[in-house]
Amino acid sequence: MPIYEDQMAYEDMVRVSRDHCCSECGNILTVAWSADRNGYVLRCGRDITHAGYVKEKKQTMYPGSHVGGIPAKEYKEMEKELG
Repeated sequence: MPIYEDQMAYEDMVRVSRDHCCSECGNILTVAWSADRNGYVLRCGRDITHAGYVKEKKQTMYPGSHVGGIPAKEYKEMEKELG
């Protein structure tokens, strides 16, 4: 379930959304406006029914890669397998 402003301050929601992810699916967290609650809500970017968040694990990308690139560990495994 989403986290509302009566549970966490807006500034903390923004901070948490930057370096945490959904504990259920690993997707990004978003801070959105809730018209029903007339305030901000911290929620999973994929599914509003998901509950909780965890510290995001940063992946080291292969040097020279771009957004959506291959993580270094996977790249090395692929390189071994495919040559």
